Amino acid sequence: MVDIWGGVWYNWEERRGDMIVEFKNNIVEDIRKFINDNKINSIWLDMDGVIIRSEDAICEIVNSIQGTNYKGSDVRSYNFKEIWKQDPNGMDEITIENLFRHEVFWTIIQWQNGCQSFIDEYRDIIKIVTKGTKENLFYKQIWLENQGFGDIPFIGMPFNISKSIINMDGLFIDDNAKNLLESNAPYKIQFLEYDDHMNDKREWTKDWHKLKMYRW
Repeated sequence: MVDIWGGVWYNWEERRGDMIVEFKNNIVEDIRKFINDNKINSIWLDMDGVIIRSEDAICEIVNSIQGTNYKGSDVRSYNFKEIWKQDPNGMDEITIENLFRHEVFWTIIQWQNGCQSFIDEYRDIIKIVTKGTKENLFYKQIWLENQGFGDIPFIGMPFNISKSIINMDGLFIDDNAKNLLESNAPYKIQFLEYDDHMNDKREWTKDWHKLKMYRW
């Protein structure tokens, strides 16, 4: 038997308390309804690819360098090898770090559609937890402050530290499957920004087969 609960199709046959265990269709269509139905009072958000359109900004910079016309949806690997024509192996670590802390990046970066109003609506229960270099994390905080969200708790982490060290007592939304798999959050949703129907299309989204969302 199939029903709808919190905007998600699921099998009635398997539930553990109030947690959904097995889904017929694991897409969260209405995140606000999901939050309300599950009485969630704490929300943890990743930043790159969830709050902001980082790949789009990188592509815009790369296109200006190369004279190409790539879109964020063309990026499928961590080293941007699909769009970087300077080296067939993709960008080196220093180039990537320089791009993510570049002044142009933080001038052109855009919100994910609908996320700004979502954060404003739930700002009292939201915490942002994101990874980056020291400079990248600094600019992320400055950007959030300039957007009027300097009061939102911000947890910046280096890449070699797992988000699992944080006791997430509510809903965790991230695009990175590894972060989701390691987290102890009782509710976890993967945000897919490019309408990918198969979440193994990108290196960071593969191996997650539970709840997903495409829209704020």
